Amino acid sequence: MIGTRFAKLAQTEICHTKLTPQGNRVAQWCRLMVYRQMSMRGNSNNLAIMIVLNIVGVMLVLGAVILVLRGLGWVTQIPEYVIWALLLLSLGIGILGGIRSAR
Repeated sequence: MIGTRFAKLAQTEICHTKLTPQGNRVAQWCRLMVYRQMSMRGNSNNLAIMIVLNIVGVMLVLGAVILVLRGLGWVTQIPEYVIWALLLLSLGIGILGGIRSAR
């Protein structure tokens, strides 16, 4: 909704006026807003990549923690439901972290 307003504003005369210093500032602001809006169009791929990378990163960290705990002898057996819980936890943290870092 806001993006279409900026796109419409960019097509108007206001963005192309260069008569006064104030008009030039308005034109620069319009171009900046249009550039930002156009650059945000490609963020859907970046968001998916960020989410996947965050999920993989959390899984690697959790795997390393489990290996260290098993190596120290603190954890001898890991029940299956704990593995599923860790998997779901890493998915949730990865999705939320990817969304948060993309904004």
